[in-house]
Parts: sequence; C-alpha cells; structure tokens
Amino acid sequence: MKLLLRENVPGLGDAGDVVEASDGYGRNYLVPQRLAVANTARNRALLEAEKVARIQREQDRIERAKEVHKGLRNALLQTHMKAQKDGSLYGSVTAGVIAEVVKTSRGHMLEERWIQLDNPIRKIGDYDIKLKLPNDLEVTFKLTVLPEGE
Repeated sequence: MKLLLRENVPGLGDAGDVVEASDGYGRNYLVPQRLAVANTARNRALLEAEKVARIQREQDRIERAKEVHKGLRNALLQTHMKAQKDGSLYGSVTAGVIAEVVKTSRGHMLEERWIQLDNPIRKIGDYDIKLKLPNDLEVTFKLTVLPEGE
C-alpha cells in the first residue's frame, strides 16, 4: 500500500514522503492515527496547503512573540486578588491569570506555556515574571499582586 505521510514516522519516513507500507499497518494504524493518507494528487495538494498554513502560523507566532518582547520589557503590571488579612490569597495567580492581566493591560496575547512560573503565586507582593518566547527570546516584567479594594 502506497501512502503519503502527514507527519514524521520513525523507521518509515518524514512528512511528505511517499512510502510503501503493509496493508494492515497502513489501514489499522497509519490512516486511523492520521499519520498518513492515500497517495493521490488531491491529497498531495492538501498536504502542501497544510504545510504552507503551518509555516504561516509559525511566522505569525514569532512576530507576536517579538511584539510581546518589545512591549513587556521592564513593564510594571498589577492585579487585584481577593486576599486574607495576613496577605495570603484565597485563590492563586497562575499562568492563565497572568496571561489575562497582560491581555487586558497591554493588549498582548500570551500563550500560557510561555510563562515560566515554578509555583502559583499565593501571597500579596511584587514578583518578577519571566517569559520564554519562541526564537530563544526572554523577557522579564514585574507583577504586583494587590488585595481587592485597594
């Protein structure tokens, strides 16, 4: 069975390769897992279009990361959270909360995986937040967590 690989398959080939696979392997594993499709002209054209779209998405992502790097360098942001009298938060400040704070205050869309937090923030105070962006860009900004009502 001749198949067109959609993704890299160890021991068989790389994405875009036309490979010969046994009927059972192709029908029972490669095609259902969407790792390969039948080798037709239409599927080759679709695979090429997917490749172009994937490259464009990656370029857009890199451009967005460069804008974030430029816009958040040495930024001072703050958020208000519900807290107890001793300064501990009722909830916690997670990567999702930080991404939302950046979106509302600066208008930058962050991917949560870019935010490098060892543990969620659970106390009132100032914190240095490190972002690890694509293309080995890194940026650090200061986030101040304040109790609600201040």
